[in-house]
Amino acid sequence: MLSKFRFLFCLSLVFVIPTDANPLNGETSVVKGGKGHIESQIEEADNLFKATLFDKAVPIYQNLLSNPLADTEDEACIRLRLAQCYFFTEQYTKVSELFSDLPSSDFGHSSQVKRYYQEGMFLLGISFNKLKRYDKAIATLLRYLSLEEENPPPFREEAQYELGLAYFHQQDFSAAKKQFETFPEKSKKVRLLHLSRIYLARISIAQGKFPEAEAALDVLVKQIDANDVFRYWLSFLHGEILFRQENWVDAASHFEKALPLRNQNKAEWYEDTLYQLGLCYLYLGDDSSRSPINQEQYLSKAEEVLLSLVLHAPSDRAYLALAQCYLSKGNRLKDPIAFQELESLLSEKATFKSRESLHHALLLKAEAAPSYSERKKIFRQLTHESNKDGPYYANAWYLRGLNELDEGQKHVNTLQNNETKKHLDHATSVLGQAFDLLYPTNKKLAALALKYQAQAHYYQNSREEHLKGLAVLSELLNRYRDDLFPLLDKPDEVFFLQGLIASNLLDGEKGETYFTVARNSLNHNMESYPNGEFHEETVKLLGILYYQKGDFEKGLQIFLELANISPPSSLAGEALFWAANCVDSLGTDLSQSKQYRQKVFEQYPDSPFAEEAYFRYYSYHEYLKGSHDAIEHLKSLEGKFPNSPFQINAYYLIGLDYLKDRKSDDGRRTRDKDMNAAIEAFQKAEITFDSLFESEAIPEEKHEYFITLHYRNILESALAFINLAKDSGGAKKRVYLENAEKILHGMYTDFESPKHPLAKVLVAGKSITPLQEQCAYYLAKCYTNAGNEKAAERVLAKMLEKYQSAKITRGYYLSRVWHQQGLIAMKNKENKLALDYFKHAEDAAKGKILHTEELLDLWIQQSFCHSALDQTDEAMLILSKVINYDAISSQRLKAMYLRAKIYEQQERYELARKQLEATAKKGGKWAKKAKENLEENYVYQ
Repeated sequence: MLSKFRFLFCLSLVFVIPTDANPLNGETSVVKGGKGHIESQIEEADNLFKATLFDKAVPIYQNLLSNPLADTEDEACIRLRLAQCYFFTEQYTKVSELFSDLPSSDFGHSSQVKRYYQEGMFLLGISFNKLKRYDKAIATLLRYLSLEEENPPPFREEAQYELGLAYFHQQDFSAAKKQFETFPEKSKKVRLLHLSRIYLARISIAQGKFPEAEAALDVLVKQIDANDVFRYWLSFLHGEILFRQENWVDAASHFEKALPLRNQNKAEWYEDTLYQLGLCYLYLGDDSSRSPINQEQYLSKAEEVLLSLVLHAPSDRAYLALAQCYLSKGNRLKDPIAFQELESLLSEKATFKSRESLHHALLLKAEAAPSYSERKKIFRQLTHESNKDGPYYANAWYLRGLNELDEGQKHVNTLQNNETKKHLDHATSVLGQAFDLLYPTNKKLAALALKYQAQAHYYQNSREEHLKGLAVLSELLNRYRDDLFPLLDKPDEVFFLQGLIASNLLDGEKGETYFTVARNSLNHNMESYPNGEFHEETVKLLGILYYQKGDFEKGLQIFLELANISPPSSLAGEALFWAANCVDSLGTDLSQSKQYRQKVFEQYPDSPFAEEAYFRYYSYHEYLKGSHDAIEHLKSLEGKFPNSPFQINAYYLIGLDYLKDRKSDDGRRTRDKDMNAAIEAFQKAEITFDSLFESEAIPEEKHEYFITLHYRNILESALAFINLAKDSGGAKKRVYLENAEKILHGMYTDFESPKHPLAKVLVAGKSITPLQEQCAYYLAKCYTNAGNEKAAERVLAKMLEKYQSAKITRGYYLSRVWHQQGLIAMKNKENKLALDYFKHAEDAAKGKILHTEELLDLWIQQSFCHSALDQTDEAMLILSKVINYDAISSQRLKAMYLRAKIYEQQERYELARKQLEATAKKGGKWAKKAKENLEENYVYQ
């Protein structure tokens, strides 16, 4: 009897109802020993069942079960047939009711009866999934699979898939993944295999592991026929990845491909596809940077898609998305009909089933409301104490505060009006309460609440309120600088507002203090946000600030900038020189700044700024970029200003230029890097510095700058020797390393000598300087490369003492020092100690201090240690972290390759092969190694 049902069960898993199948292969009776009238009823029902006329077969089976049958096996078989009829007519509740009395443990009776009940249990589990009663489905399917020892379940793989599905919908991704991964790549049940792989990809997407999901989908694309229904699935999942990455255009393209032309009700992904496609078009249409025509096109598409969604699958999220679309059309396109549609949609409270959705609808309604009083009424309702536990309670307080602020701003010139002042007072109070509710759950709105609270204080135009406004901004810029400030879309507005408020406090007590606050805020704004929305206002306000102080020349220079940072000092130089600085900061007309500077060094060669004007004729960017004209200009500086300290800069930059290959604008290589020429230039810079410093030709106020440049030059010279050593062998390599070591040791000794005339200028008052860090680190590396680990460890240990003394726990070179300690320990096969060092290195690098390559290499070194200690599970976890890291890096491919090697050590060759195949599909060194490994160990012909 079992074989008679297997075909239909398999069909159920791919959501296809047979139309002309004959699953019974000519066997007409399902009851052994049936006689007379009962036998004829069974035969009739059996024929109807074979013809898939389930609705007509149901009453006959029901009638047969209404009276007890003598044969228990017959009764069990008919019950199973009736359940199948219910299942194929989507009456899943009746399936659950029919099998509600399944025995709790032993089925009793014959083995055939047990088998019927076992199959019924499988059908019951699927039905619970269909009813979205996932807890019941899990319990039932686990029980079904637990029967394997005595009565091997006939649909074990199908049950595992359904169990994974239930776990997935309960968001128990770990348990779901375990079930879906049970299907081998060569499974004969290809449809189940593809479905399981699709859900594994969905799990990766839900966990934000987009590269992992994309890799899984790429494999499926190659395995699935072009006309297969799964192609729709794959398009949807590709779209979902792009959607989560906020790539609305490409996501929409994939979602369009995921929409089936027919049988949409059978496509599980159809509803989600419509929803996310509608949102893509909505977000694109709501983008203020797009043209009005473009916005209208996208919003019209969004409306069309979301209307289809509402018709196909009406739900709270569908109605809310459509409402947001109407709101955007009304606001962006000034479309009154859209507002009417929105009002009509939101006025039907019965439309929304959940309290959360109803509150969301009210927020949209408030945003669309044309008057202050209407918005106030809605916000008072949403901020009532009874809604305190609602998801939009804090947001409503925030919007309520903005409503008061907007109303107060409308009458800011009549601030003596008590009614207007009441709005602004209320705004500061409400926004303060909103902040307390929003932080830290919704940090972006919390940041905005502080900004608008400061605005409300400013508009009240009294000294007391201005001081309160500055206090709020101080909180945002100091206490919450790293936490909230970066989340603002217009951070320049905050500095502008700080300068604006402070500029209104110049008269009276602490006027000079507030002048400094205003100047610093506005200068910072110009330097940090040259393209910000408030840049020109900032420049204008800074000019007005100096004008109010009577500094007209400075004001003129500031006005010439208009959109960029101010000079590093006020009126320390000649007007042309500072005008050139202003133009540079604006970045709008560099030719004008060149004209200003050219006039300085040609028409005013005796000016104290002439040498610097000449040096700064080209920008640092042009020098570092290797512009031919710029480098030639540097080489000419010696002839024009032979005793200029900027000659040190010139030689230094010429040396840096020789460190790089240079190409023309059309991409042709014009010159190879030349380490020897670079070293020669660095040596000239060193000689020039020594000569000028000894002759006191370097102004004292610039000592720190040029001493820093001097040691930076020395360091670059040593690094050039190290690079030469990398490309050499034998005696040459040893000589180059010795030269580097000699230079670095001399520099290291300078910094270790408290009375050294140069180093003491930089070390004064500091436990450690950045140059000292770099020198010690590279010196230790030199020692290590030369095989002198003991000397390296002494230098590193000394540095760690300095860090500890200075209470420095984080920093780039602190991390690299620990890393170098770890490498030495690994070389000495002290892997446990190395792990400790690497842990310190990772702790010191918290906050994205290391470059991606360095961070991933640090993790890979940890994995090597764990592998050496036979801690392969730990090694695998770390390698997985590297592989899943969201960055483009060859280290991820290296980690994939290393993970494959661990699989091989564990004799898990199938996993090793898959990992190598995935690696081989990429490019570069590790892909090549993976291909070589595959060809050597996994290819049989």
